[in-house]
Amino acid sequence: MNKTVAFVIYHVDFIENLGLPYLSAVAKKAGWKTDLIVFDKNTVDSDMKRINPDIIAYSTMSADAAIYKKINEYLKSRYDFVSIMGGPHPTYFPDVRFEEGLDFICRGEGEAAFAEFLEKFEKNEDLETIQNIGNKNVLNPLRKLEADLDNLPLPDRDLTFGKTELAGSHLKIFMSSRGCPFTCTYCFNNPLNEMQAGLGKRHRTFSPERIVEEIDAVRAKYPLSFIKFQDDLFAPKTSWLADFSKVYASKVGLPFNALERLDLVTEERLKLLKEAGCQSLTFAIDSANPDIRTHILERGMRIPNEEIIERLKLVRSHGIHTMTNFILGVPTSTVQDELDAVDINVRGRVSLGITSTLVPYPGTAIYNYCVKHKLLDSDISMAETKRPLVQMIEDNQFSSIQKKSILNCFTEKEKSVLLNVSTVFSVMCAIPWLKPVLFKLCKTMTPNRMFVYLAIMVKGYKTDRYIYPTRMPFSRKLRFLLKALRIEGGRMMGKKADLMASEQKARFQEAA
Repeated sequence: MNKTVAFVIYHVDFIENLGLPYLSAVAKKAGWKTDLIVFDKNTVDSDMKRINPDIIAYSTMSADAAIYKKINEYLKSRYDFVSIMGGPHPTYFPDVRFEEGLDFICRGEGEAAFAEFLEKFEKNEDLETIQNIGNKNVLNPLRKLEADLDNLPLPDRDLTFGKTELAGSHLKIFMSSRGCPFTCTYCFNNPLNEMQAGLGKRHRTFSPERIVEEIDAVRAKYPLSFIKFQDDLFAPKTSWLADFSKVYASKVGLPFNALERLDLVTEERLKLLKEAGCQSLTFAIDSANPDIRTHILERGMRIPNEEIIERLKLVRSHGIHTMTNFILGVPTSTVQDELDAVDINVRGRVSLGITSTLVPYPGTAIYNYCVKHKLLDSDISMAETKRPLVQMIEDNQFSSIQKKSILNCFTEKEKSVLLNVSTVFSVMCAIPWLKPVLFKLCKTMTPNRMFVYLAIMVKGYKTDRYIYPTRMPFSRKLRFLLKALRIEGGRMMGKKADLMASEQKARFQEAA
């Protein structure tokens, strides 16, 4: 036994999957070697021969599951190893364990389960008794959540940065917490909280000191000028934020972005955030229609639009830039709701407004709402479909938040208009006098590359200038812009999968 784990990914996006560095750290602590393989037909065989892994591990989103299954099938046909799949897909759809060639799955938080898995694997003990682990024979219950996140090892960021271009980015992500205390209907946190009920607190934080330790470990080896906290919700407790602000300002001092809620905004919190060095805050407002926010999306943010606007301006008055997100194509919404969202951004002096199209992911409350009201076509409704629901998910029926709506309450014409509005939304917010012209074009033109490229240029400028000002060299910024045109361009054109994924699929098919 080589005591080696290879983590396999099929492409590199703009930010790393932090789950893999945590699992790599767990493996190294247990005395195992780890490596990363970015699947490519031209290099995968040399990678496999060089690494010779005992275990291959995948962290899988549902939209990527079909690709990882094919990769695993290909590798299994050529090499001898034990495969294990973790991440959201096996967590919410554990029947993926019945796939041929997939030996084990891991549900929920994986650090403790993976540590036990490696220990028993090394000792040739029974792997079917481990909590969170499942296979064709058994699906074990979930274990208690880690109450003190500081007990986790520092994530092994070398795993990703040592093998990808992400090492050169001056923006890097960190997590200050896990979980979210709120219950929005479109979010997977709700079914996850139901699965983990009674196993521990749904929202837990690292200590400020631990966060500083992780940041110091990264910037000692890699360029770092801006931090993005990737939490589902940053610092909901003001007492924690007060401690964080003092420690972060004195020991880190780098500008950062975080996701906040407008109904948590207060003068006290904004002062603490600014003192810590906050450059920008992201706010999910979701809809300009209060009834949709309250009754369909269940945002739990019971403040009227005028107060939303005033709070956005309050954030800006503290010298903090703002980015907002609205969800277009929600049941009962109209194009006027989406145009009202533009007005909220303009009046609230928002630095960057972005959108997504509602995707009612199976397992969420909004999916159940859409099924109940027959808003999904029969071939993608769990109540009526002849195909397994999980197969449709893996076939990318629910793949992208940047394509046409899949709800039948909108006509095909309305879906095209919505996609166009979503594409140029950032431009409308940034250049309000163009709104009437752009909206007229949205109504008369089909989705097109002109809209996409215009949106990417405006979004890229605003992001670099106000939201994530990294001060990277121009040459490196240009590389990331070209990557955005390749990846985001495909998504915003409403294709079945983004361009990078399509390229990787083609590579796989050639290899197979």
